[in-house]
Amino acid sequence: MAATRHVKGVKAHPLALLATTALLATTSAYADSTTRAAIDGAGHTRKLVTTWGDHGKLELDGKTVFSGEAVGTVVTGHGVTVVAYEVSADKPFRVRISEDGKLADPAAFARPAKSDNSPFAIAATATPDGFAIFYQEVQNNDPTAAHTYLLELDGAGKPSGAPREVAVPWALADAIWDGSGYHLALIYAGGGDGMRLAMVSTTKDGQPQGHPDWSSAPGVITDVHLSRIGDRVLAFYRRDDHLIETDVTRIGSWGQVTSPSHDRGALSAGTILAVNAKGEPVKITGR
Repeated sequence: MAATRHVKGVKAHPLALLATTALLATTSAYADSTTRAAIDGAGHTRKLVTTWGDHGKLELDGKTVFSGEAVGTVVTGHGVTVVAYEVSADKPFRVRISEDGKLADPAAFARPAKSDNSPFAIAATATPDGFAIFYQEVQNNDPTAAHTYLLELDGAGKPSGAPREVAVPWALADAIWDGSGYHLALIYAGGGDGMRLAMVSTTKDGQPQGHPDWSSAPGVITDVHLSRIGDRVLAFYRRDDHLIETDVTRIGSWGQVTSPSHDRGALSAGTILAVNAKGEPVKITGR
């Protein structure tokens, strides 16, 4: 579960322009905010609302997670809800755990090395033993450079180690454990014909196993949710004003689309997309 947003520092970065396009496409109903939803094993929907601008904040089901501008996402599993977010600070990587209606104090983590970066995107997934969070930043003194850091948590949301950098320079949209590593959903907007969903697989350590593919036709691609059903990995996402399902189990080739996709019908601007515990898409109305 991912969120994408450029918070500070880089003005005309191509990734930042991509993030702005995605943000506008997902906030026609609420121009100053976005909502990311996750559904836990009991069927409860958890909504993380991100508000931008001078009164920026993150709220989980109405409770303030962070006051200020941030990139955030929410993921459920192992009986808890994890809110992962990234801010402009010396310790930019943050986590808060929600359990039994109580929001724990934030845990903050520094980068492995001092860098002048700005938050850009974040993706998180449950794993068999806990959670994995991919924090992504862009470099302020080199707008072509993106850096991604992997933080692993145990089932209670406690860190299993410090964040470490992984070689993922492409714009993140979502992540999921695929049984032996991760499938990462990416957004590619460099073809001049719109945005495309792209996919890459990684090892359990987060290292890519090849080059990304093209997994969709061009359009305005937003609100990507990956789902694992049996041995298959599916992507559900908004393309323009429709819900699209794509089987992304097999990573294809760059420059051609081979993944089978299905149009699941219209998706209004005010509808929030989520995936339930069975891996099925759910349409949620209202913020």
